[in-house]
Amino acid sequence: NDGEVYCVHDMNLKRTFGIAGLATNVCWKGTLDKVDVGAIKGPQFAGRADCRVPRIDEVFALIPDDGRKITLEVKDPRPEIVPLIQAAWRRHPNMKEENIIFLAHKATRAALVKAFPRAMFQHCVNCYSDGWRKGCTPIPVARQLAELDARPECRNFSPMFDLDLLTPDYISAVHRRGVAFYTWCVDRPEDAVEAFGRGVDGICSNCPVELWEGLKAICSAPKAGYTDARVDEIAGWLPERPAAPGARIGDRAAWDRL
Repeated sequence: NDGEVYCVHDMNLKRTFGIAGLATNVCWKGTLDKVDVGAIKGPQFAGRADCRVPRIDEVFALIPDDGRKITLEVKDPRPEIVPLIQAAWRRHPNMKEENIIFLAHKATRAALVKAFPRAMFQHCVNCYSDGWRKGCTPIPVARQLAELDARPECRNFSPMFDLDLLTPDYISAVHRRGVAFYTWCVDRPEDAVEAFGRGVDGICSNCPVELWEGLKAICSAPKAGYTDARVDEIAGWLPERPAAPGARIGDRAAWDRL
C-alpha cells in the first residue's frame, strides 16, 4: 500500500511481529520498519540491526550472480504488486530472470507470467485435505496431477514432504509432464538422501546450513548403504550437475571439488 514490498512468512503478522493485521493491510513505512524483530525472537537478539523486516530490495541484493535460484512466494493476491517487484528486480542486475521461481495466486501469477516470461513458476501443494500433519487425509495423487495440468505455466511442482506419499511413481508422473519435482520442508540429512534417491529435483529446508553440513558428514564417512555411491552420482542430484567422474565419496578431495 505504501509502495514497499517486504518479506515475511505469515500472512497474519501476529505470530512473528506481534502486530494485529494481515500483511496486505500493514505498511512497511512507519510500522514494520520500526519493529524490533530480534526482541520478539529473544532478549539476546534485541536491538540488532540485522533482525528486522527486510524489504525485497535488500533480499535481491544478497543473491549472488552465480546461477543460484531464488524462490519468491508472492502472497499478496492483488496483481498490482507485480510492477513493484519488477521495478525492484530491474534495480539489481545480479538477479537473472531465469533464476527466479515464483509462487503466486492465480491473478497475480498471470501478471507475473507477463512481466517475467523467462522465470519458472511453481505449483505448491499440501498433500492433505484436512491439515498439515502426517496422518491427515491424503489428497489423491490423480487430483494433485489434475491441478498441475490445469496450470500449464507451472513447470515446477512442489508438494509437502512426506516419504509415505512421495513415491517414485508419483515423482515419475510429474517428470513425464516435463515438470521439475521439488518438496518442502526437508530438515534431516537422511530424509534429503532418501528424497533425492527417489528422484526429486530440489528441496526446501528450514535449516539449509545444518542440512548441508549433515549431507557432507554422511558422504565423507561412508557406511553401509553409502559405500558404493560415487561423487558423480551425488552430483547428478544437484541442479548444476558438477562433474567428478568416477570418484568415490571416500575421496575427500573429490567431495571438496563437488
